[in-house]
Amino acid sequence: MSRRVLVIDDDQALRGTLCRLFKRLGFDAVLVAAADEALRVADGCQFAVILSDYHLDGGNAAHLLRDLAALQPDASVIVMSGDHSLDAAAFAHAGTSVEVVHKPFTLGPLLEVLKDGLSRNLARLASRDRSEAAMWSAP
Repeated sequence: MSRRVLVIDDDQALRGTLCRLFKRLGFDAVLVAAADEALRVADGCQFAVILSDYHLDGGNAAHLLRDLAALQPDASVIVMSGDHSLDAAAFAHAGTSVEVVHKPFTLGPLLEVLKDGLSRNLARLASRDRSEAAMWSAP
């Protein structure tokens, strides 16, 4: 699995803080400020985690996440939002499971969501590997 994280947020200070956090955790962070940048970057390399602000210039992350899920089906997706009424059900159409972290947040909740998402992805990858191995070993 990739050790890259895609951080999408128009707040430069938050992007910098998250970059330092992910580097301490052993991830390579790729930082972008807008949806079009995110799609361009996601089309060129694999990410373990996509962390996006919900409110982006020109709209919200709902449509972006659907497009990113098609490009990055194995990535854990986390949305940050100051809207405390927003929950994961709002992203049912995204084509992937989405976790929501409400702003302002502390390190603990973010790390918990990150750990859960990566665990699910590892389990999904292992299951897919077993299925592919079974397919090749079938008579």
